Amino acid sequence: MEVSFKDWLELFKKLHGQLPHTEGLECPNCGALEIQYQYVGNVPSRIGYLAMWCGSCLTGIQLSRVEAPECVEILSFDADPESFKRIPRFRQVVPTE
Repeated sequence: MEVSFKDWLELFKKLHGQLPHTEGLECPNCGALEIQYQYVGNVPSRIGYLAMWCGSCLTGIQLSRVEAPECVEILSFDADPESFKRIPRFRQVVPTE
């Protein structure tokens, strides 16, 4: 069965409900408990995007125009390029409809 963008959105809802922790969050693609995330954006406004992926199968999503909660670190758009290496190249699941 093909994992859908909607499956990843459901996972985002669970993640958002327990931030900053990811314990117990299961990858919709492979079932591993290795969900990782990084908010990137404008630090003063905390608006930007979220990259969320599985550290096991390197599948995930990117959500734009999100507000990073105060309980998480946000990587500035202006951060050193080396800082962005924290986000691996992962296969992005995209909306199909």
